[in-house]
Amino acid sequence: MAEPSLNQVAEAVKAFIEAQTWEECRYIVEIQRDKLLTDTADLFLAHMLEQCRNDVNATLLFEDHRDLLARCRRDGVDAAFAVYFHTDKLLKPLLNEIEQLSSPKDLPRRVELCRTALELMDRDAQPQQWTKLQIQLANSLVQNPLGERADNLEQAIHHYRQVLEIYTQQNFPAQWAMIQHNLGIASNERIRGERADNLEQAIHHFEQALQVRTRQAFPAQWASTENSLANAFSERIRGERADNLEQAIHYYQQALQVYTRQAFPEDWAMTQHNLAIAYDDRIRGERADNL
Repeated sequence: MAEPSLNQVAEAVKAFIEAQTWEECRYIVEIQRDKLLTDTADLFLAHMLEQCRNDVNATLLFEDHRDLLARCRRDGVDAAFAVYFHTDKLLKPLLNEIEQLSSPKDLPRRVELCRTALELMDRDAQPQQWTKLQIQLANSLVQNPLGERADNLEQAIHHYRQVLEIYTQQNFPAQWAMIQHNLGIASNERIRGERADNLEQAIHHFEQALQVRTRQAFPAQWASTENSLANAFSERIRGERADNLEQAIHYYQQALQVYTRQAFPEDWAMTQHNLAIAYDDRIRGERADNL
């Protein structure tokens, strides 16, 4: 039998990736074994991964499917898909309910469902869904009205850090920066630990986020992180109080370059308010001028 051409392998991989269900996915593998369970298909998926590194959803999708084909080659098709079929059957009702819960009063239920879903999920087999659930759980914990606030924040920080095992700065810069920003917020609000240490940690995470969240590339996100960094400096315990307030004023003014009254009226008003507080507390300059 002739070896399949590269074009035939590409078409088989495309059909495999675009399958809507795991049952359809398995059927395609079964009838296209000679094309999909090959080194050529693996190299083709590796090439596709390199081409989509800036698209987090596509990257995780291709990684998931590449790993599945590797399992099929190593363990057999039946064994490889058994995990997916079993997990999918248990997860589907949970994920559907999570998607429907959008009200603040639903946060405790979202936390419960996310935890249950994560217990059923294999991170290596389903990195895309695992990562999404980790973020949903962490975000819900930060806002959760039930339970000890200190416990909720500790757990949120833990789950954000779990996400960073997938979202690295090199592979997923925008998503990595988003999680760094969220870690900064959670660290700033953290109850446990020394307040001074928590603020230093918050500043570190915001500064990390700004490595990617530049004004040119992500203006709205840049302004949000600049404002949050200013908040942390305005509360900072370490360092000279006068220096910290100058830093806070600087970052608030930076944020206002994007947070204009016309484009972001609520954010503009919030930042103006925070800037006024910083000037009221300011040590440098003439007191009359600062007021």
